[in-house]
Amino acid sequence: MRRIVLPCLLALNLSVYCAQTAERDAETDYAEKFLQEEHIPTDGASLVQFFKERALAKPPDPELIKELVIGLGDDDFAARESAEEKLTGMGRAAKEALLEARKSRDAEVRFRADRCLEKLEENREMLRVVYAARVLADRKPAGATEALLNYLPWAKDEMAEEAIFAAIAKVGVSDTTPNATLVDALNDTEPLRRAAAGRVLATLKDQRTNVLKLLDDADPRVRYYTASVLMPLGEKRAVDTLIVLLADTNLITAHLAEDMLFRLADSQKAPEVTVNNDESSRNRARSAWEAWWKEHRDKIDLAKLNLDQAVMGYTVIAEYSDSGHGMGRVWECGPDGKQRWEITDVSSPMDVQVLRNGHVLIAERGRITERNSTGKVLWEVKVQADATACQRLANGNTVAFTYNGIFEYERDGKEIFRYQHNGQCYGGQKLRNGNYVFMVGGSGQITEVNPEGKEVRSFRPDTPDVSGCGYWVSIEGMPNGNYFVSLGSSGRVAEIDVTGKVLWSCKTEQTTGATRLRNGNALCVNTESRAVVEYDRDGKEVWRAKTIGRPFRVRRY
Repeated sequence: MRRIVLPCLLALNLSVYCAQTAERDAETDYAEKFLQEEHIPTDGASLVQFFKERALAKPPDPELIKELVIGLGDDDFAARESAEEKLTGMGRAAKEALLEARKSRDAEVRFRADRCLEKLEENREMLRVVYAARVLADRKPAGATEALLNYLPWAKDEMAEEAIFAAIAKVGVSDTTPNATLVDALNDTEPLRRAAAGRVLATLKDQRTNVLKLLDDADPRVRYYTASVLMPLGEKRAVDTLIVLLADTNLITAHLAEDMLFRLADSQKAPEVTVNNDESSRNRARSAWEAWWKEHRDKIDLAKLNLDQAVMGYTVIAEYSDSGHGMGRVWECGPDGKQRWEITDVSSPMDVQVLRNGHVLIAERGRITERNSTGKVLWEVKVQADATACQRLANGNTVAFTYNGIFEYERDGKEIFRYQHNGQCYGGQKLRNGNYVFMVGGSGQITEVNPEGKEVRSFRPDTPDVSGCGYWVSIEGMPNGNYFVSLGSSGRVAEIDVTGKVLWSCKTEQTTGATRLRNGNALCVNTESRAVVEYDRDGKEVWRAKTIGRPFRVRRY
């Protein structure tokens, strides 16, 4: 059974998100097709009713759940089907009773309880909510804002919350006039409704004063959601709020606040601190950022910074084929793990990056290519040896890491940087400070060189597992100046500092490539088990998608 648990998708900039999704009619088409397969009507009125029915007046009654479990073995087929559908719709509230039902003497009850639990594991109901919200936002029927706001407290999964937030942003404002229910929600007793209202109304100047009050809200999530929208709009009080959240909320929200602060400091030297799961580190981080902000507050114009980073929730994978000849494919899946598109017959794909224009940059045998989603090559540059990593920079340049060198090219293909070495490079990245870092397979040696090609540092991670890292490794720079590495056959990913000290690590399956997500989780490709797996900060698996061949790199955007 494939386990599907939706990832955390916080910190959307709603204006950017809506602009992107408005241009992506394929997203609505995909959502509509999913709903049709689930036998859910997709007209506007039916979708409003969809959310009204799920906005329960109170949590599911335990006695009702018991009755429905008994109903799984009813003599009447229609009654059994109805009981199964209702239990699945109750989500996690019914899980304990269903687990107990597995022990029933009635084979039909056991069978249907297993099927309910499988559906819960796949989180089909939450996917219905996500895609219903997307189509509803496209339809914009009467009553949509009220139905979405009413349902919001029942969106227990973060992906569903984000889908509802994005939908409210599209239906809650007509031109520049906000829905009255949305304005009232600023003072709602439910934190998520306040957060949704704040994130949408913050973009309207005549509502800004009322929204600013949410920066002092009693709920840390409301403060974060509001600050994440107000900061790119130029509101400096939002930065103060994010700094306080480093020590005054759960770890996931603290990591998201930290990520925004590091992006803010992109043009300035950021504090060399990081948030970990202990009070002392979080307090140190808060103090360091307070000092940094005191120094830079008057120098930074937030409105001129590029802080918009919409998170679509899609995962793109570079995968070798088992058919031989070094061929492979690049493909993308949504939160449900289902393939959305693929590019086949790519020669030895080792890395992939989704670009802002929707194209993909691929590191493959002897070249770096930019392609559209049908696989058509729109741009390419030949490289020496096989490319193991690629990166498109903000200025349009492209960096290629190969087995024996690092190269940077301008858009016309002109080479402007070259650094050659004797190791076997299997992963690399150009860092925010302009340096290049790469990792050698086998030894696990990490080397950082400056734009003049001079070695800045070279070391091995201080961990006994590095001796078994194998050749397939990866490395990326983190906003706090540390590195995030995968150690191949040792089955471990880790955050290390510039001295090689391991600050955090997680035991995985054999991992050839990994990336740190904004919520602090690790997204890994597991070659032997042929899967992409997301692990939380405690090393617990929270999401998995199967691959056909051997995956080598993964990105989420």
